[in-house]
Parts: sequence; C-alpha cells; structure tokens
Amino acid sequence: MKPHILLFILLSFFSSTQLFAKNTQVFYEVSPIFQNSEAKLKITVSFQGDKTGITTIKLPLEFGGQDALYKCVQNLRVINANAKLSETDKPELKKITHLPNEKITLEYELVQDWEGNPNAGGASQNAGGGYRPIIKKDYFHILGSGTWILPDSEEDAKLKVSIVWKNFPQNWTLANSFGANKAQQNFQTDAGSFLSSVFVGGDFRVNQRLVKGKPIFVALRGKWNFTDDEFTNLVQKIIQTERGFWNDFKHPFYLVTAVPLEGKNSYSFGGTGLTDSFATFMTDNANLDNISFLLAHEYFHNWNTIAFGGMKEPEALLYWFSEGFTDYYTYRLLLRSGLINAEKYLAQYNEFLTDYYLSEVRNENNQRVLKDFFSNYAVSKLPYRRGFLLATKWNRIIVDQSNGKKSLDDVMQNIFRDAKQKKIKQLSKEYLIGILSKYAKYDFAADIEKYAENGETIGNFAGVFGSCVETFETKIGKFELGFSNNSFKDKVVSGVIKDSSAYQAGLRDGQKLLGFSVYGGDATKPAELTIEENGQKKKISYLPQSQNKISTPQFKLKGNGDCLTAQ
Repeated sequence: MKPHILLFILLSFFSSTQLFAKNTQVFYEVSPIFQNSEAKLKITVSFQGDKTGITTIKLPLEFGGQDALYKCVQNLRVINANAKLSETDKPELKKITHLPNEKITLEYELVQDWEGNPNAGGASQNAGGGYRPIIKKDYFHILGSGTWILPDSEEDAKLKVSIVWKNFPQNWTLANSFGANKAQQNFQTDAGSFLSSVFVGGDFRVNQRLVKGKPIFVALRGKWNFTDDEFTNLVQKIIQTERGFWNDFKHPFYLVTAVPLEGKNSYSFGGTGLTDSFATFMTDNANLDNISFLLAHEYFHNWNTIAFGGMKEPEALLYWFSEGFTDYYTYRLLLRSGLINAEKYLAQYNEFLTDYYLSEVRNENNQRVLKDFFSNYAVSKLPYRRGFLLATKWNRIIVDQSNGKKSLDDVMQNIFRDAKQKKIKQLSKEYLIGILSKYAKYDFAADIEKYAENGETIGNFAGVFGSCVETFETKIGKFELGFSNNSFKDKVVSGVIKDSSAYQAGLRDGQKLLGFSVYGGDATKPAELTIEENGQKKKISYLPQSQNKISTPQFKLKGNGDCLTAQ
C-alpha cells in the first residue's frame, strides 16, 4: 500500500483533509503546447476549496522507482484573483488561501523533465523508461501518478472527474484507463485509482476486441516482431481466460498500451498493472511468449489480491501467496488456454526449480524477504518461487484427497466468493490456512511455517502432476560468468578465473570483446562472446556454471502432454 500523507497539526489543514476524504468534483482541461522541437501539456484544474479558506493540494510525487515527479510540473499558478499559492515544508504539497468554499482554478504545464526517448535501461531504472511523463511532438504517454494535481486526500477519497481533451491534432488517437477516443470524459472513481492510471495520445494505433460484449482496447505505436492483430488477440485471449477462471465478466473496460524502448543489442520488456489497464514497455525485438507471461501474471492480480481486499500488513510476509500463487496460475492458465504447450509449461517449471535450488538466499527466512524484497534481486524472487512450488504440491494433495473432484482452483474461487460476500476484508495467513483446510486434511500451517517463513528447502515433487510427468535429478552449477563485469564497459576481457568454464572455452585476459550475449544470472543458458585475438575474430560459447554442482529436481513429460493440459 502507498503510505498516506500525514496530517498537519494545524486545525485548518485537518479540516481540509476531512472535506476531501468525502467526495470531490474535479474538472480538468488538457491541451497540447508545441514549441519548436519540444512539446508539453497545458492542464487546468478546478475544484471547490475548503470552507475554512485554506486548501492543501498535492503534486505528483513518486511511482515505480521514480521520485520527485513534481519536477515535471512547471509554471503552476492559481487563477483566482483573491487566492494565494504558497509553499509548505514538503515540495509536493502546496497551500492555497482563498475565500471560504470558493471554486479554485489552477493552471500548470506538464513537461518531460528528461531528454531523449524511453530506453532499455529498465522501465523503473531510469528517467526514460516510461514511469516519468513522456511528452513528444508526435505522442504522449503519462501515468496518473505523474500527471494530476488533486486536493490532498486519502487514497480511498471518492472523486467525480471530468476531463476535456482540447485542441489536439485531428489525426491523434486518445486512450486511457477510463475510455478511448473520447474528447470529453466523465467518471467516478477514488483518488488511488485515478492516480494509478495511464493516458496516451498521438500516433498510437488503437485496436478493439470484445470479451462477452465488454470492450478491450490495445494502443500500440512503433514496429514490433509481431503484428498489431497478434498482440491484440493475445491480450483478448488472456483476459477472456482469466475472467472465465473467476467467472467474473463484469469489468466494463480494459486498456493495454505498448510503448517501444530504444536499446541497440538489448532485449527488454516490462510493465505495470493499473486501474482497468496495463502499460507495457518493450524493445522492438520482444517476443509474444515472454509478453504473455507478463500480461497474464499482472492481469491475475486484479483478483489476487486486489479483489480479495489486499493483504494484512506487513504485506511482504504474504508475497509467497500474492506473487507465488499468481505465478502458478499464470502458467496454469496459459497452458489451459493453449497459449503455451506442455513442453514450455514444464520448461518454465524446470527454470524456476533451477533458479530456486541455485539461489544463494534459498534458505533465508521470511523476515529477510520483508527486509530486503525491494533492495536485493535474489531475495525478491524467493516468495515467487516458494509460493509457486507450494501451490503445485498443495494442488496435488487436494486433487488426490478429493479423488479429482476438487483442486486448488476451488480454493481460489472460494476466496473470491468470500470477498464478494464481504466475509473477508483482507487476506491473512490465518484465513488462508482455514480456507485451504476446508479442501484437504493436511497441515498447511506447518508447511507455511517450515517453507515460507523459516526458509527450509521445498522438495519431493514426485507425483505432483500425476502420471503425466516424471521427476529426475540433475547437477547444475551456480551462475559464474568467469570474468570481470568491467570487461563489458572496457571492451577488453579481464579478470578471467582459471579453471572456470570461460577459461576452459578459451577466454583470456587482454582479448578484445567485440560482442556478447549473456543471460545474467541464468546458468542454464550459454554465454556467447565474440572476441579478437592477434587480429583474428573468434566466437566463444560456454555454460556460465561454477565447477561445484548442486543436485536439482527437474520434470520430464511422459507421452504427448494431453493429460497435463487437461489438469
């Protein structure tokens, strides 16, 4: 959950927050400004001021690893003749003094506060990745969290929003989390949902599909390895499959956006789930297989855990359920829908098992996850792997004890029913143990304590897929590049480890590094290097594994996989 803004001690500020926590009408007018090679958006916003004559407004602050988003707001001014805009001790909060209950009108310009085009440095790793406003002569891509000024309020404050998109070029398309191709929009939402949104306009190609009569819009720009129809059909299939799993077709609208990332010799894709929408950022060589995993995972979060009411704090202690179970159903539903086959399904299992067993933090406890989830990549993957593997084992237990009449699907759907019937307000470990125990006589609490909380290694996967799959053990070394990372920057090989796989393949200090393809952290995919030695080009390929091997469980398909697909 995003932290709530602390209330100021002053009674007048307290009164303002109380007012806007109830219901607020907010009117926006947005128009483009084109100056030479630059572009920006002029935004006017109006709302009723507080009866005390003092209203606090909040500018954009942070989202997706980006901070100080208020720097994208320029030339902010209050239009009212008798009103005064002043600073507070927080740069994102401003104070307006005005006549009691006066309608306040503000005007500001939204700018792209970084240079260039979005690039493959990572959507949340640099200013150009899509989580800060992108405003160009031919298009804009903005998130609500980096765009809108609102009266300061709680996330659940109810809003009535009106947006007029004015003076945009006739050949531009417009689409956002609340509608598509509408010059004027009126809708009701809450502050948190309004800010968790995406708005695009310009040379986007907007396609539409229907899922049980409800529109799905896909807005793309740029060139890709796939056609617009292929991408749009993929989105439709995933949404149709997941809504069908939950038997939940009441969603009136959904939008997926796709913005290209620059990145020579790079491969990158990412995105973020938002209000009735998903924003995707990809290099032009991205493939539909990886995109399908990303979309299916994030879309499943609309139920797990958004529709469930969220999770009991601290949420990170339940990430094994919210993320791990979501990963489990990502691949399970892609298999059922035919978007992946049985071989790819098991290949993903084997990849996850390898990553889990080779992880240096495999046996860290859940408190480590709470402490370092957002600061340590290896730690951040633990709850995904643990929940994924626990879901696999528990599903088989439920299937076996019910003679095939029940599965983990029934548990998940039961949680959704309880949430709709207001039997739960948010998920807790105690609730999950109780609901699981309705479907099998098994000590789920002991498993959670042992594997999710204490970090013991999850093993013994024999029979988790019935007779469809056999298990076996293989020995795999941990990821070891075999030479210094500085080689990539210096373009000269250095720090080669003797007796490493890289050394055995012929890599030596001093060789010129002309090109490379390395899957960072993945010991199962070959590292491929092009080097120059004594004026001769040479290709070197090896598995970047250490000499010390770890026994790792793996799965192998029996037969043609039909019985696995039917599960």
